[in-house]
Amino acid sequence: MKTRKNYWLLVLLLSLNIPFGKAQVIDDTIDNHISTLVDDMKFSGSVLVADSNGIIFRKGYGLSDIGSNTPNTTDTKFRIGSLTKQFTSMLIMQLVENGEIGLNEKIKDRMPELHLENNATVEQVLNHTSGIKDYTELDYKCSSGKGQIKPLEFAMCFNTLESEFPPGTALSYSNTNYYLLGLLIEKVTSKSYEENLKEHILNPLQMTDTGYSILDPTRFAQGYKKVGENLREANIEDINLAYTAGGMYSTVEDLYKWNLALSSDKLISKKNRELIFRENANVDPGYYGFGWFVDEDHYEFKDHRAFHEGGINGFSACIDRYLNSRVCIIVLSNYEFSESRVDLTEPITKIIFSSKN
Repeated sequence: MKTRKNYWLLVLLLSLNIPFGKAQVIDDTIDNHISTLVDDMKFSGSVLVADSNGIIFRKGYGLSDIGSNTPNTTDTKFRIGSLTKQFTSMLIMQLVENGEIGLNEKIKDRMPELHLENNATVEQVLNHTSGIKDYTELDYKCSSGKGQIKPLEFAMCFNTLESEFPPGTALSYSNTNYYLLGLLIEKVTSKSYEENLKEHILNPLQMTDTGYSILDPTRFAQGYKKVGENLREANIEDINLAYTAGGMYSTVEDLYKWNLALSSDKLISKKNRELIFRENANVDPGYYGFGWFVDEDHYEFKDHRAFHEGGINGFSACIDRYLNSRVCIIVLSNYEFSESRVDLTEPITKIIFSSKN
């Protein structure tokens, strides 16, 4: 059976014009790098690597649940934290494309019930140049508390957040921006964020293992934090506190479907996709697009890079996309302390690009 498996692997590699020995070296190099991190208790999770020819590496590492000794696989579900923002921005841009929202409209005009004083436009909220402070600095007592809070009720506190600078003059990453965008989506469509997500992104892309609220815990990883040198199960706060800034979950397999869709017209036109991944020329540095950190000419690989990290109780994540070469690295971890970008996506990128030279 092993001989038959290797035969078909060789056929596949030849069809992709990848020398068998070279592909095996890439596979082994990536695996050895990740395995070292696993041995050092720096990583537990799933990794998928792809280029223009398709998936070239995918594997699960460590345990999704230590108590039951369940291993992580490539279809294990993880919370993805701020990777949620790229889905929120896509829903907004679909509404822009349909003429239901204007990028130059002021966010406070679309939601007067929040009594916001900030004059930021929808575009400035998308690219974090609104100046609105991060709601994680809020005193939660201004609402009904941390338990089962409703997003709109919680957002009533946002008018207490001071502006750091006049809108459009600087960049400051703030979860408040994407919380507001979620409320805007729900108001314009008269549907919940979850309903919009399923109807306009997840169902069309058949992302069946991705979602917002967790109704089915099947294949869902337990998140862990580190206390001293020991691992402890991390508690998950009310999902509505993360909301549309960080409340989603997914798998590496599903995020690969997402990656492919972002290079096609399946969800949105090329014109509006280019807006999502465009550097902001109005501020310096303008390295945030709409839901993505962007670098149109990456200093090392000379490629148009788009990436984002995600961190939430018990979990960390990162997706790196190189738009010209179609290289994509996806890392999901059930260790909240994993350095997904520094220890994983960036070193793996170097392995891939070195192999192309």
